[in-house]
Parts: sequence; C-alpha cells; structure tokens
Amino acid sequence: MSFYHKLCLCLAIILLFASISYASLNQSHDDFGKQTIKIAKGHFQQGKYEEAIESLKELLEIGNSEAQCLLGVIYLSSENDSVKAADWLEKAALQGHSDAQYFLGSLSVQEGVKQDIKKAMYWLEKAAEQNNPAAQFLIGLIYYKGSEIQQKNYEKALDWFVKSATQNNVSAQYQLGVMYFSGLGTPQNYLKAEEFFKKAALQGDLEAQFDLGLMLMNGEGVKMDYTQAAGWIKKSAEQGKVEAQSFLGRIYLNGWGVKADSHASLYWLSKAADQGDEKAIQILKEWFSPMQELYSVSFPVDEWENWKIDNDQKRPSEYVLEFVPLSETVNNWSQLVTILFVSNEILNTNSKTALTVVQSFKKSMNKIYGDQFKSNTFWATENDVLCENFMPNPSEYEIARLIKTSKGIYRLSYTTRGSYRDEKTKEKWLKSIREARLIKL
Repeated sequence: MSFYHKLCLCLAIILLFASISYASLNQSHDDFGKQTIKIAKGHFQQGKYEEAIESLKELLEIGNSEAQCLLGVIYLSSENDSVKAADWLEKAALQGHSDAQYFLGSLSVQEGVKQDIKKAMYWLEKAAEQNNPAAQFLIGLIYYKGSEIQQKNYEKALDWFVKSATQNNVSAQYQLGVMYFSGLGTPQNYLKAEEFFKKAALQGDLEAQFDLGLMLMNGEGVKMDYTQAAGWIKKSAEQGKVEAQSFLGRIYLNGWGVKADSHASLYWLSKAADQGDEKAIQILKEWFSPMQELYSVSFPVDEWENWKIDNDQKRPSEYVLEFVPLSETVNNWSQLVTILFVSNEILNTNSKTALTVVQSFKKSMNKIYGDQFKSNTFWATENDVLCENFMPNPSEYEIARLIKTSKGIYRLSYTTRGSYRDEKTKEKWLKSIREARLIKL
C-alpha cells in the first residue's frame, strides 16, 4: 500500500490550487475584496499569472491576507519559486490565515527541498488549531513517517488522521484505512479499514479504490465479492494506477466478477506492461510466447464488449492476432482488427524496411486492380508508415500502420468490408493506430 503519494497529494494541493484554498478565499469581508479575489482566481485557473498578480495589487497594498495567500500559491505554481511563495504566505500566516499557515508548513516538508520539520510543525499546528483538515492530515503523516527530529508515533498519527477524516479529508480517510488494516497505532480492525477505504474510494481516491478492491477480492476480513472488487479496481485503473491496471487485466483474463474478455485483458495488461509492471509483462510473455515485442493498442473503450480475439499462430517466425465482432468469425466478418508480426527470416529481400513493404504492397495491388486500387499515406519514414487503402472485389477499406524493428515488421490494421466508410469510425481508428506503441517484453 502506497503512502508517499499522500505527501505528494498535499503538495499538489499547492500546485493545483485546490479547493481548500478556495473555501477561505471566498470568505472575503467586503464586496470589492470578494470580486477581486474571484477575478484573480479566474486568471490563475486560465494560466494568466501576470493578470492574476496585477489584479491583486490593491488588496496587497492594504495587507489583505487572502490576497497574500493567493499570491504565494501563484508564485509557487507559476514560477516554482518557493522563496517568493514563502514570503507572501508568511505575511498571510502571521495574520492567522489558516490556509497560508498550512501551505507554509507543507513547504517545509516538501520533497526535493531542504526540510525543516520543526518549522513545519509550528505552522501546521497553528492551522490545525483552526480545524484546517489538510494541516491535521499532514501533521498525522509526519508522525506516521517519522524523521530525524520527530520519531514515528502511530498513536499520535492516528489521532490527527481521525480529526482530519472527521472533516471528510480523503487522504486522512485512506490513511486510517491503512492503519486499521495493518493494526498500526490501533488493534487490527478489517471492518474499520473497509469503512474508511470506502469513504475515500467514494471520493475518488485511486489508492483507496484499489485497496478496497483487493480486500473484497481476497475476502480479507470482509465477505468476498468479486463483482464489487472488480468494479473498484477498474475505477482505480481508469485513474492510472499501474498495479490496478495490471490486476484488472488478470480480472478480465480469468473472469473474476466480470465476463471474461481477452480484448479488455490485453488492453489493461498492455497499459501496465508499458509502465514496467513485471506481472503484466510476464503474462504477456506467456500469452505471446513467440513475440519479443507487443503493440500497446489504444482500442476505444466503447468497443471492448463488441470484439473478441482469434489467434492464428502459423509458425514461430510469424504471428497473427485478430479481433472480430463477437457475432462474427475471422472467416466471416464485416470489420476486423489485425496485429501481424513477420520476422526478418521470412521477409522478402526487397522488403527490408516498413516503407519498402508498403511500396511492394501497392505495386502488387496496382497490378491486380489497376486504377481501382486507392491508397493514401498519412506519414512515412523508413521504419514507420501509416496509410489507408481501398481494394475492390471484394470491397475492403483499411487503415494500416507498419513498424520495422530489429526482429521484423509489425503490421497493425483496421479493415472494414463494403464500400461504405464511416468518417467518425475512421477518425477513431486513426487515433488508436497513431497512439499504438511497441512494448518491450
């Protein structure tokens, strides 16, 4: 279970100008101040930092703490200037602005800069006294992780996390789930762990979604429920958690709580493998044993349930992976997606690059169909070609990409039968093929 991301999340609150700051900034005591802060925030959100700073000048001249806090956040986000940011945040913090106190404290524990835990605790405790949930959480995290001057203290960490979680802080809720699950600072309590994981998961926390999914999948202290587990793990995977993507690939491969779907399994395993997940890489190696490389194909999500995989293994030096609609077969199809691998050993001597393969294909088609054969190239280098082709008798339209590697040539294509061509579908296919990459297994 990952904890470092929680500290990063606190820092992201600064960089992304999170809602914690918005809440207090909206409490300006006069109409002019409210309107000015609103305008400055609007400029900030649009990336117009100079305009945001300019609009705050009048409020800064009279020492408005909300303007000072906002300016500190702007300097940190736009210029990554922690010195200027700290200067303005301190001005607001000295006036009792709780968000500024929190931001100032969090700067002192930011990874990549010289840390000052004593200073951080001073300002964070000031903010926590005003019930700032982000400050309460970060104090808990400092006790949880420990430092050279602050020993680990799980009991104190738990107390601070409870205070923060009571105010619906998602990070604190997740951390409480971790502590109850592992029995840190409190007796192990799986039901409590599930309760807090679920609270955080419902707020969209990807770590909580994954851990809750694992609890339900494994029946750890709770009733085993593959369907719910798959649902939570999918939510985490969709937000980019690599371990969740890898696990979701296995879920679809084995049909745990979902209908087995080799297409969806390949999609998620490829995503995870592309980011170095060893388990996903191993599964793909076993699945595509003759291949040393594999396409990571960005198939549109809305097509997942409408396609199936048909493998046509011809020989170790050649590999064909074909996707057809569930209602059809490879021999009787209206649309087809094909990943073809041909090794160097069986390539024609005149087809040593992707470009020469395409040129050779066009020549042969022209000989067969003459002017009825149509072709258009979107891009072409020696080792990477993307093109579209139309072949009559029977009418077939395809978008194909060829990539040459040291081991051979890979050909990825979308093909539809019939002269009708849907432009929307074409654009979707082009996007998928453009984004396709080879994963080194």
